[in-house]
Amino acid sequence: MTCMRCQGLLVEIPSLFWVCPDWEPPPAEELQRPAWQCVNCGDYIDAVILAHRASPSLTAGELV
Repeated sequence: MTCMRCQGLLVEIPSLFWVCPDWEPPPAEELQRPAWQCVNCGDYIDAVILAHRASPSLTAGELV
């Protein structure tokens, strides 16, 4: 795959999870989701990032 930011090489890596004090580990099948990172610029892409990119963006008037 090719990086959208720099056209570098994307390699598949394990998904990252943010840990907070009340965090409980997700089921094992959720840890198996693919993620990619560019070896050139370090851009990280996973299912959450792709979902946010696909959703319509809000305008400043809709935020208030």
